[in-house]
Amino acid sequence: DQQTLQDWINESRSLVFFGGAGVSTESGIPDFRSTGGLYNQTYDYPPETILSHEFFEESPREFYRFYRDKMLCLTAKPNVAHRKLAELEAAGILSAVITQNIDGLHQAAGSRNVLELHGSVHRNYCQRCGKFFTAEEILHSEGVARCSCGGIVKPDVVLYGENLDQRTLRLSIEALEAADCVIVGGTSLAVYPAAGLLRYYTGDRLVLINKSPTPYDDAADLRISGPRFWDKSPFHLAGGSPAYENGFQPKVYNHRIILPVGHCRRGLHHHGRGEDPGRGGSGGEGPVDSAAFYLGVCHCLHPESP
Repeated sequence: DQQTLQDWINESRSLVFFGGAGVSTESGIPDFRSTGGLYNQTYDYPPETILSHEFFEESPREFYRFYRDKMLCLTAKPNVAHRKLAELEAAGILSAVITQNIDGLHQAAGSRNVLELHGSVHRNYCQRCGKFFTAEEILHSEGVARCSCGGIVKPDVVLYGENLDQRTLRLSIEALEAADCVIVGGTSLAVYPAAGLLRYYTGDRLVLINKSPTPYDDAADLRISGPRFWDKSPFHLAGGSPAYENGFQPKVYNHRIILPVGHCRRGLHHHGRGEDPGRGGSGGEGPVDSAAFYLGVCHCLHPESP
């Protein structure tokens, strides 16, 4: 399964990643539906109720108490999955990240084309005058977050009972229709209309990476599961960090990472032109991309993260 996934990534020219809360759990942000998720914890009101438009309008103080306590995880840092996705985008392989998360970690890792279906905690606006507020300002405010004009500040996140942003939806649909491979990771695919977007992908390389079953399992062309699913994913396996032997910097050619012949990231392999690329060259410790071997291209299959 890992090799098939690696091959599909290498061959892709328009890869789309569709992710959910499970992408950010490695960063310490709780998900919603797992055993230890928010929906299995006890509050005065169910989280589904608190995170609704009606509850925000009727009980903004209680909404903000929960929101600051559970939804603003501003010390979280991007994990290996976020970083590898950013690297794939920089290499010209990944065309878009479609995320149900609101934490902004994809952008923090360096991804640029991020389509946030459910908005972002980092955007907050006064409902009266439209003034912008940062997530830090909301975190350090007290009670109901208010603007100097007296208006209530609302986070730019999609609450239950609210519609998704139409422009974000349109761009997501366009990305999925144009994709030659779609990787779905860290989502139960139980939240609609977001999960329904997958029907716009009509190709034959739909990959599901999740620790538990999803409604789309039977439709997937490749499934990878496990208690630590990212360990089995391309985000540990594809590409590497920008740390190369002797200060050499990679270049991108034809969607592949190009290194000087004889070197690779971290010096893990020494590639010689006349040697068998399948053996990783002289002293090699892992496989390389034989098709691009002469150019000095290496897709290191080592799980070390930066």
